[in-house]
Amino acid sequence: MKSSLPIPHPKTTLHLYRHLLRESTYLPPVARPHIYRLIKFRVRRLQCDDNPKRHIQYGHSKLRLLRAANGGDLLRMQRVLDHAFGRRGKRRRELWDQFMYSEPLQVEKPLFHPKRPASDVAAERNPDFLDRWDLDKLAAFLKSQASQTSATQQKNVSFTRPEKTIPAESIWGLPLVPELARGKLRRGWIQAAQKTLPPIPKTEWETLRDIVEGKGPKEVYCIPERRSVARVRHGIEPDEDEWKWLPYAIKSVHGLRSQASRQDRLLSGIKDDDTPTGPPPVLGVHKFTPRAWRRMFLTLWEQCAYIEKGAEGKKWNIVWGRLHAHSRTPKSVLKFFDDAKAKDSRRKIQKQPKVPEKRPSEVLDEGHGKDGLFYKASGLFIDWLNRVQKW
Repeated sequence: MKSSLPIPHPKTTLHLYRHLLRESTYLPPVARPHIYRLIKFRVRRLQCDDNPKRHIQYGHSKLRLLRAANGGDLLRMQRVLDHAFGRRGKRRRELWDQFMYSEPLQVEKPLFHPKRPASDVAAERNPDFLDRWDLDKLAAFLKSQASQTSATQQKNVSFTRPEKTIPAESIWGLPLVPELARGKLRRGWIQAAQKTLPPIPKTEWETLRDIVEGKGPKEVYCIPERRSVARVRHGIEPDEDEWKWLPYAIKSVHGLRSQASRQDRLLSGIKDDDTPTGPPPVLGVHKFTPRAWRRMFLTLWEQCAYIEKGAEGKKWNIVWGRLHAHSRTPKSVLKFFDDAKAKDSRRKIQKQPKVPEKRPSEVLDEGHGKDGLFYKASGLFIDWLNRVQKW
């Protein structure tokens, strides 16, 4: 088996770091800066760790994820876009900090949350994190998020303020202890905050809207081509033509062949050279077309919103991404249906008068008249008798 990846598997920590940065350059331009910055932040934070082995394994798994996303895995590419726009991961926490606290915080600076004045805090308890949260702003945003009924909205919530769910008495019928009531209140707001999809800046929201509507730059709708890899000028590297027999001696055949399966080959990068007709196609690989990009960004855009101060009488203005359906039928075709509707409105349907039903007695009385059945039958009988007599 030979690796089908354009570059060999990294062996050292520095090699892994370079591979991660290289894979981030093949992402869409709108997602590339954040993923690039996230890789650098995590590597620099963990470079002095005493036990780097588990971090290296984590880096290898993320490298496989990026390679699979760039190779055509739509689900993993959607996950990368969610990280880039703060629907999950580190940036979601950063956006949430900027949104929740009354005073806007700068992400580049150390996070410091100023406390409210002591007059606003009850004297009988110690201040906690709820005193620094803008609860009215969070409640307004959660109500707006709960009103979204999009099919792609992953976290539809039915929000109720936690103050309304706290009981006035305990299970023994006694008044609730203030410390217990405050703990229930904190727990309720934390559970509500965990379901929040924090708003993004308005400029990013407008960028997503332009991409969904097809007005984005051409670079967004295509993955860059792979750059050429540096190779040895003279000779061949010894690892390319050397058969590694040790895994076959200590591992099962199923464990070795599973990585070359059609389902896992996009992650492992191993190509099956043992089949006589060549390697079969990989499962789960899709071609990135402009339409596929618009659909993925539509799923992301409908989960994003921006918030700004409203006009008089409205404290907050919250706008969610939503694509309004419009008719693509040309007007020349629609005129035909307009003429048909006009003709139907001018057409007059003549209704026949309703004949009342007759009673059985009236039917029997009519049989004795000149036009009745009894009169006709008697006349025919008399004619028959006359003919018999003549004969």
